[in-house]
Amino acid sequence: MARLLPVLSVAAVMAGVLAAPALAADLLLPPAPALEDEVVELGTGWYLRGDVGYIDYDTPRDRGTSARGIPPLDGERLKQIFSLGGGVGYQLSPWLRTDLTIDHRFGAEYTGTRPFPTYDVGVITDKTDLESTSFLLNAYFDLGYWAGVTPYVGAGAGFSINRFTNFTRITTVNAPPFFDATILGPHTTYNFAWALMAGAAVDVGSGFKLDVGYRYVNLGDARSRFDADPSIRTEAIQAHEIRVGARYMID
Repeated sequence: MARLLPVLSVAAVMAGVLAAPALAADLLLPPAPALEDEVVELGTGWYLRGDVGYIDYDTPRDRGTSARGIPPLDGERLKQIFSLGGGVGYQLSPWLRTDLTIDHRFGAEYTGTRPFPTYDVGVITDKTDLESTSFLLNAYFDLGYWAGVTPYVGAGAGFSINRFTNFTRITTVNAPPFFDATILGPHTTYNFAWALMAGAAVDVGSGFKLDVGYRYVNLGDARSRFDADPSIRTEAIQAHEIRVGARYMID
């Protein structure tokens, strides 16, 4: 037993020496981080938008649909009008975003005349209001951020609902009763629509951006009722729009 004591003492000293570096390492290493479930923030990048617009139409030509050889309208005019719109969008990356927009263009007066039934007997004057509502899915490329201003270009596609309302036909002839006015019913058409856009957004703080831009939009055609002979059937309706609006980042 007496011989074992020195051996045990040496073993104890060696164990202490070997354990000292491990204990020192434990003291130097930081504690292991606690594992937590990753929180994914839903909705990041979503925004709402609202717009008002000034609409300058290219005057659409009437193609005519009469079966009696009556020529299409001549001297057509389509007045300027205003629009209201809104939508929801998503910022996919710092340079790419997309949104779905709905815009309603209020009734713009459309007028034109045509001879009827022959060139030396009388004249028909058609007067109607053109309303249009478009639903477009758009994509935009944001071209950098310059002192709070982000220029962009974009394109969109979808469909439009074009409607002739308040349709009045005035017939003037060179024989009694000389004058006749007829009220015709409204008619709605559904068309493919597409648009090209450019503009700039100004960061005004609190999640709001002021958006000023130009949009060219092709709304398809419009027509009156076929039972209104001679009827109106326009070529593609094209509009140049100056839009001012706001975007609000939801989060």
